Amino acid sequence: MSTILWIIYFTFAVISFVPVIKLEQVKNHEKYRVLWYLSISVFAWSVTKGLSSIVSEPISIYYFSILTYPIIFLIIYFIYLTFKSYMNEKVHKAFHIFGITFFILSLIISITNPLHHWMIDVSLSTNITQDTLAVVGRGFFFYVHTFASYIILAIAFIKIIRFMSKRKKINEGAFPFGMIVFSLIIGVQLNVIHVFFYPFELDPTYLFVVIVTFVMYTIIYKRDFNVNLISSSRQYLLEKMREMYIITDNNLVVIEYSKNLRDRFQLTYQESSPLDDFLKELKKKAMIFTDIKELNHLPFNQKKPYLHMTSQSFSVSRFKSKGTLVLLYDETEDMKLIHEIEELRKKDLMSGLFNRNYLEANRRKLEKDNDQLGVVLVDIDGLKLRNDYLGHPSGDKFIIKFANAVLDLTNKYTDMIPIRLGGDEFLIVVKKTTEEKIEEIMGKLVLATRSDDLVENISFSYGYAVKKYKNDTLMMLMRRADLKLYDMKETHKEIKERIAKELTKKLDSVSR
Repeated sequence: MSTILWIIYFTFAVISFVPVIKLEQVKNHEKYRVLWYLSISVFAWSVTKGLSSIVSEPISIYYFSILTYPIIFLIIYFIYLTFKSYMNEKVHKAFHIFGITFFILSLIISITNPLHHWMIDVSLSTNITQDTLAVVGRGFFFYVHTFASYIILAIAFIKIIRFMSKRKKINEGAFPFGMIVFSLIIGVQLNVIHVFFYPFELDPTYLFVVIVTFVMYTIIYKRDFNVNLISSSRQYLLEKMREMYIITDNNLVVIEYSKNLRDRFQLTYQESSPLDDFLKELKKKAMIFTDIKELNHLPFNQKKPYLHMTSQSFSVSRFKSKGTLVLLYDETEDMKLIHEIEELRKKDLMSGLFNRNYLEANRRKLEKDNDQLGVVLVDIDGLKLRNDYLGHPSGDKFIIKFANAVLDLTNKYTDMIPIRLGGDEFLIVVKKTTEEKIEEIMGKLVLATRSDDLVENISFSYGYAVKKYKNDTLMMLMRRADLKLYDMKETHKEIKERIAKELTKKLDSVSR
């Protein structure tokens, strides 16, 4: 070769060696192992090509030249695997079997070519030179080899071009789409000319393969988002963060998530899958929210931690493509405190029933969502007398006892909402009801609070109303129920007198 061609060769040989050195440190990583094998194969071709140009013995010239063919097929095999790995697609087992078998067959035929001339139509002799091999005829297996190689390359490049074209807009700057297509067209044309029409002194196929391999190395390794993080101090900082994190590429595909997230929730989720699928799995084990308003109408879940999720896109330095960092903050204790405060705000502390604040906050929603709404107003008979005779602590115990009886009923009648309006006044809202159902509920409440001891018996008056018209509001129903309550209270005057007598007797007995 001329001096210029030697300079070109050495330049490309060095280029082919760079990925071998750089990828060696990450060869155990599944994503880069195949690319490393490809780089080794290309560098082996560089060595073979260099040796075949400097040796003078016919046997060395012959075998260095002919062994190029199985090496080329091996390179094509790894190019296909590398493309599939980049696209996160699985390779069928049958292709592996075919590729390995064809490579071994090609290697055996090349080594034994002097016996049958299936690869090149020339015998090993003392007259063999580089010029001789450049113009010899081809055996039938050469064409089989060439056809198989072109088919695999065609499939590989069609797949990668389709893959890149779909992602061209979102991956602009991350994958040189135009450069790949242009180099493919030029490379194939030069290869066809070299093989079938005019043999160049320096094989353009070799130059093309070195370029493609180095471009793939640049894209998959040097420009790979994950490797940039792994090879920098940022990775260490991320692992030390209190917050759990998820990192995605610009297609929102998870490429990594934090160890504390994996360990805490015992996640077995595979990386290189969509973020939505990851979050779907995580939501089975945690409550995830981006805004606290999302939790407004959900009951507090004591069995799951609460994770506040935020996300922000960012660029890897030197490139246009962006990734997304998702942070998950454990807000369980804060949410528990908010829940407790909310419970205090809407619950009556003494009875455990809802209070007026709850009624006002939910009144319009109850009216809007329930066409069969019913209300019951309840007054405990003789509570003031109990407070006057036995003191307020005794009256408070009476209220608690009555509230517990109401709460027990809510286990069976789940549409009941018990509310303490204040003092001895109670409201029971029933969301899906009829007059018959309310009579049934109140009958069970009477039985639950009855006692043979008149002092311990909880007597109460009540009135109820059920929504009859679409425009009926809670206040309208409460007014109608209040009228019925008043009528019952009139009939219970005698009961109050009997309670007063019993309380007097009890007080007298305590005084003695």
